[in-house]
Amino acid sequence: MTSPTYIVDGVLTEGEPWVFLESFAGDGSTTSVTWSSGTGTKNWSQYEALYLVFQGRAAGSSSQMHIRFNGDSGLDNYRYTYTSGDNGYVSGGSANESTSTEIGRFAASSSTALYTGGGHMTIHNPGTGAFKNTQSQYGWTYSNTAYGGVQNMSTTWRGQGAITSILLQMGSGSTAMLATGSYIGMWGLLPRMVNP
Repeated sequence: MTSPTYIVDGVLTEGEPWVFLESFAGDGSTTSVTWSSGTGTKNWSQYEALYLVFQGRAAGSSSQMHIRFNGDSGLDNYRYTYTSGDNGYVSGGSANESTSTEIGRFAASSSTALYTGGGHMTIHNPGTGAFKNTQSQYGWTYSNTAYGGVQNMSTTWRGQGAITSILLQMGSGSTAMLATGSYIGMWGLLPRMVNP
């Protein structure tokens, strides 16, 4: 019998824990992106977390990117708490989103050239039957006369099934997503097999 690739000379070894899964490059016209779980490294249920990184400019006037899991647009299924600072003002709160939750903001197409937005989002335990928790951190700047903003957001998606699809769109999905030169990437984090 041949040993699996993670057993070398009878010793359990551990590979790279971060596995690249998906990416999207802004093209100025695409209105939404859907990624789906698959087989092999694309099977999201094997990961402890999914990690998204994004940076760039919006292609239209809508600057807020939203995420939806498994096509779920059920009422009150996305519940979030946030803290935010924008142009010198600080705020916070919590609410229910009926169809999706915000994960990031970008400089709108009307913003001063070279200004962008970016950040990252962690989706915990995507393959479990528990409600899924996410954390997002992101920042943005619009122009020379604005200080920009930063936001931290924690969301609970009240879906008990494993996450099998992710939909990304700007606002309600009626406008183009990201300008050319913008980027979204997703990685999976494997559990440890060997104690440090």
